[in-house]
Amino acid sequence: MVVQLDDLTAFVAVARRLSFSRAAMNLGMSTSAISKTITKLEKRLDLQLLSRTTRSVLLTEAGAALLNKIGPHLDAVALSISEFRKHRRHQTRVGLTVSSAALAEWIGLLLWPLKGAT
Repeated sequence: MVVQLDDLTAFVAVARRLSFSRAAMNLGMSTSAISKTITKLEKRLDLQLLSRTTRSVLLTEAGAALLNKIGPHLDAVALSISEFRKHRRHQTRVGLTVSSAALAEWIGLLLWPLKGAT
């Protein structure tokens, strides 16, 4: 059984909001895509995670247990990714412009020990 991180993320979004449309909006997906993702996850786990009617979404006992178990871990993963992205934004790039004559001299100095070895 392979469960995708995206499937679990979609489940947690629906479970926390008790709404497919609000979860879809939050994740930038369509409501039908979220619904298909949850259905696929339930089939893979062979568990009903959500009780759906045309007007409401409720967690089943299995859904509540899964949310309690994986919700904090997915939050930690999301926080780690956010911190990593923030760290990457603060990195500075330094550019160096060198004349072709200076570059040729530098390459010659790098290659000179290799010429002597042959």
